[in-house]
Amino acid sequence: MPMDYRIDEDRNVVLMRGWGRLVNEEMVDCIARLRADERLKPGMNTLSDMRDVTDMAIDIEGITATDKVMVETRERRGAARIAIIVKDLPDEMMAKLLDASTHTDSPGLEIRPFEIVDEAEAWLGIQS
Repeated sequence: MPMDYRIDEDRNVVLMRGWGRLVNEEMVDCIARLRADERLKPGMNTLSDMRDVTDMAIDIEGITATDKVMVETRERRGAARIAIIVKDLPDEMMAKLLDASTHTDSPGLEIRPFEIVDEAEAWLGIQS
């Protein structure tokens, strides 16, 4: 499974990581598992590290399915920030597409790509 998460309750943040070849089903499954996790608190921010993804095989169907999961769980999730650490322009564009797709359906959820971890952590208000 090339995408997983852990919840750092001490820092009140979700730490998500992707690696290898990432496909629609794996991304949607990971987001669905996170959204169903009882440890996820409303408003908990997410730091998603996608620098080890070698093949971002996500398409519009994956984005749409992810958005659907987010819509179905938005009240439980609440307003939150998601920082996605990317390694190149195509990954950055994917993060921006995900952000654009959630604006209407998941108000209060802000997704932003970063290349530098320290900048992402500062935006989220967390420290290493």
